[in-house]
Amino acid sequence: ADVKKMIRDGTNRRAEIELNDRPNPPKLLKGWVPVDDMDVEKFLLIKHVMALKKLPSERDYWCRGWLGEPLVSSIMPRRRYEMINHCFMISRNCYRVISRE
Repeated sequence: ADVKKMIRDGTNRRAEIELNDRPNPPKLLKGWVPVDDMDVEKFLLIKHVMALKKLPSERDYWCRGWLGEPLVSSIMPRRRYEMINHCFMISRNCYRVISRE
């Protein structure tokens, strides 16, 4: 199975659950737009950069000046990254209905 598709579908399904099945959806997800394959690639690239360059806080990667990492902020806005990170899920069968026959 295509890993990007599993991440895309799992993350979108989790966001759908967070937004529609909870009495009080997280404010972080206000304005959620479903992720596509490009979002997944960008998200994974940011995670890779974070693994290579450790900073005190995840938010520091978007700081301007000597502490931040300009590559990260040029790839994706922090708020979008945080939305995807909150809903991140890998699922091969997030839409499968289990038969109880």
